[in-house]
Amino acid sequence: MIYRIFILVMSFSILSSICHALDDLNENWNPEVGYDFRYLKELPEPSKDLRYGEHMKRTMHLLSTSTKERPNKVKILFYGQSITRQDYSRKIIEAMLREKFPHAQLEVLNPAIGGYQAPRSLLTMHHTLIPEQPDLVVFHVYGGEDDGSYEEILKRIREETSAELVCVTHHLDNYGPEQETQRDEASQLRRDLARKYNAELVDVRKHWRRYLEMHDLRVEDLLVDKIHHNQHGGELWGALQARHFQVQPANPIDWDDRVSQFDLREGVPDFLRLDPSKWSADAEGLRNNGAGGILTIPFEGSRLDAVIQQGRGRAEIRVDGRKPSEILSNWAANLPSQTPIDYRPAIMRVILHGQPVEETWRVTVEWCSDDGNEFIYSVRGSISGDQGEGDHTSVYRSKNDIIELRPEWFTMEHAIRIKREPIPTPFEITWSVYPMVPDVLELSIAGKKPIRQTTLVQCLPDGAHELTIGLLDGVICIEEILIYKGTTRY
Repeated sequence: MIYRIFILVMSFSILSSICHALDDLNENWNPEVGYDFRYLKELPEPSKDLRYGEHMKRTMHLLSTSTKERPNKVKILFYGQSITRQDYSRKIIEAMLREKFPHAQLEVLNPAIGGYQAPRSLLTMHHTLIPEQPDLVVFHVYGGEDDGSYEEILKRIREETSAELVCVTHHLDNYGPEQETQRDEASQLRRDLARKYNAELVDVRKHWRRYLEMHDLRVEDLLVDKIHHNQHGGELWGALQARHFQVQPANPIDWDDRVSQFDLREGVPDFLRLDPSKWSADAEGLRNNGAGGILTIPFEGSRLDAVIQQGRGRAEIRVDGRKPSEILSNWAANLPSQTPIDYRPAIMRVILHGQPVEETWRVTVEWCSDDGNEFIYSVRGSISGDQGEGDHTSVYRSKNDIIELRPEWFTMEHAIRIKREPIPTPFEITWSVYPMVPDVLELSIAGKKPIRQTTLVQCLPDGAHELTIGLLDGVICIEEILIYKGTTRY
């Protein structure tokens, strides 16, 4: 009976296909048609000492207050290893949210990488998590207890994004009593750190045990091997997380320390500086009808977004008197490509220096030892040209001082150890360097289209900043300004 109520409350509709336990991300799956639970039984009672959704109030507020006329933009990112990459939690949660909140502009990402425990995930997050600047991160990885890398990931999320955070404890695997004790200890650390970092705790381990007891199941009944979920286990994994997505009473003041929102339809805040002969306020926002002039926005934070209700033409963006492209923190590199024998990235992290330009970089691994520990490579940028060579013995810096690579970030040894085969050489590794925000904003909204929330600058260093918007041509009407503060310190 409780199971039926759970399904009814979640309002899941039907998805006809059956998910294989170890499928990669299923590109053919359509979240608009929901998720069909085929094996899930009655869930254990929720934890009585937790109010589900307490630490994700902003995300749920944005979802629940979205209307057809005023949709809110919400980005949710699932971060983890193969357990997350199996995609049950994303599919179940995304289907539920799209069903319950159809007007939200929802974007859901899952850049999980199998086998990448906390030390490796700490590296790849600079390419797959931080540049995305999500509203909510759902996080689960193994490892990181001894070297502090698990906690360091939490710190980076708190310091370098404004995201709300969900921490998930481990499910029960079948590696034996010694490993079970270690998993218990690791899960307790996750409970403790969730409290420290003000994160939503999904105590999967506690409720997984209770679920097995309730239904007279063995650990292996929910697994396809010693640790990965079969569909039954995947449904339990996702459902235990999904029931935390509950709307709690909320007020924007609850998250004012991380995100401040200013509705320009209600008046122009005193801190904005503008020429009233060129900018005017009305019921739709702050408007400039091609008169030119600069709108200056002083702010404390790391990111600034504008909700642009109407506009056409172009607007020039400047931050602290500079183009965004002249600020290194506004540049990012995507995750480098894989090795020839495995889907994981061949390099876990790339550091940018100096003044990047938008281009593709190419590392050619000329030679690699059979165990992957020794290698020689050359580097070239599509615009920068030949940038020298490197090997396994030292840190590489490109001739133009843009790219930094370290030997321990190459993953040939890891791929060879997993796949048990050598890597043929030469082979190429590529990645793109790109600006996260434009210098000139192209305004293309016409009439009463759905609200478009646009990031004007992000990932700024700590301190006070000043952003200016100068309309070059056309019309712009700014409805809201959002200031994000991704600088919480622990």
